[in-house]
Amino acid sequence: LMTQAERDRLVALKKAKKKLITQKEAAAELGITERHVRRLLRQLKRRGDKVVAHALRGLPSNRKISADTEQEAIAILLQPVYRGFGPTLAAEYLAKKHDIEVSRETVRQWMIGAKLWRAHKQRVAKIHEWRPRRSRFGELVQWDTSPHDWLEGRGEEMLLINMIDDATSRWFARFVSSDSTAENMNHLERYLKKHGRPLAYYTDKARSDSGADSLSLDGPNNRRRKASAGGTDEHSPAWSPDSAQLAFLSDRGKQGQYQLYIAAAKGGKARPVTHLTGLLAEPRWSPDGKRIAFLFTGNLPRRAGPLDAVLPATGVIDAKVYEQRLAVVDASGGAVKQVSPPDQYIYEYDWSPDGRSFAATAAQGAGDDNWWIAQLYTISAEGGAMKLVYKPGVQRQIAMPRWATGDRSILFIGGLMSDERSTGGEIFQVPSGGGEVRDLTPGIASSVSSINWPKGSGQLYFTEHHDGGHFAARRRHRPHRPAVARR
Repeated sequence: LMTQAERDRLVALKKAKKKLITQKEAAAELGITERHVRRLLRQLKRRGDKVVAHALRGLPSNRKISADTEQEAIAILLQPVYRGFGPTLAAEYLAKKHDIEVSRETVRQWMIGAKLWRAHKQRVAKIHEWRPRRSRFGELVQWDTSPHDWLEGRGEEMLLINMIDDATSRWFARFVSSDSTAENMNHLERYLKKHGRPLAYYTDKARSDSGADSLSLDGPNNRRRKASAGGTDEHSPAWSPDSAQLAFLSDRGKQGQYQLYIAAAKGGKARPVTHLTGLLAEPRWSPDGKRIAFLFTGNLPRRAGPLDAVLPATGVIDAKVYEQRLAVVDASGGAVKQVSPPDQYIYEYDWSPDGRSFAATAAQGAGDDNWWIAQLYTISAEGGAMKLVYKPGVQRQIAMPRWATGDRSILFIGGLMSDERSTGGEIFQVPSGGGEVRDLTPGIASSVSSINWPKGSGQLYFTEHHDGGHFAARRRHRPHRPAVARR
């Protein structure tokens, strides 16, 4: 494993190798000489990514006590005269009578390995540190639902939705029949009318009791029903534009192999839409509700991403690059069409409002290695033609492309990001045909992690990391209308 400092060094070296920066710039970034940069680039070609790690990593220390000395000490301590000795006394006698001078802790580890000493359970200090409460009423509200036999079997099952102010412990609760979105929003409306809008909410992440991810729909009379294809793991739900159908991924046919399914909101059996071999991710409906796009990596032997385990390097090492491509399928079923070119790895995407193209971040080469140089493109939904819209600078990564109101501009998050999926930065806007990039959040004191600009809305919604917390925010903003040259 690499440390963060080593990963940063590797990023700088790879940028110099790809000639995105000069060797002089790489030397300044790493704090070394240009000569040493050239030396590291030569070693990078020979040794690969291991060049940033110390050459002695994983090797035994030169000061390690020899195995012969350890065996000699164990043989001595096995003698009846030393029976019952603890590590401290044994270390003293080994040094005094046998000229084996080692620390008490080393002797203790030797004795544990030889079954001459049993390690005692250590009392673990309480590591949970209570965070201080917020200072004033309304700064933070904790929001949760409590399932409990509140009527002790004397009536119907009820749930308690409770909102507790963090500073004062003042609570606002109500009994409901189900933990549905409608009931929670109704409770929120009551709270806002009585106490006003708080600065932030805190809620727990919901999870099914069975341990497997599942999806549920809120039906008439707030009755919840499950939307499932019968798989052990089902996730990535996506509503159709008219909210009549729900697309999701399920491993019903084969555990670990996900396929795209569609369930009707009114109920009924979920039907499969794809029959593929590989990894599917991020399904999204077209604006007209007739097609579904998703990311697809064909015949991938493992999950994709920097946080997922790779296959062991045994036998003939496979050097094949598995590209994650943008694919489209009709909602009624049929053949899957891979839209993006085979030499481009697609990281994130978004449908254009007219459904004729996509905005996407992409890069050539292995996806795990090149996300930090991904560029912004538009991709034709029919022919797959790609057009470069924006190429970020050396010290900026981009993520989460989103079409703004209309078809004329694209929003994205730009900033210095340490890892893929660790999104953070400011919100930028660029014309869909390329051109001047505009910062929509100049001087913002937080790090934006996601964005959404609803169609026809003057409000830009986003989530942000600020002061150790994660918040939802909005800004009033007029959609950008780039200038069009007049003839």
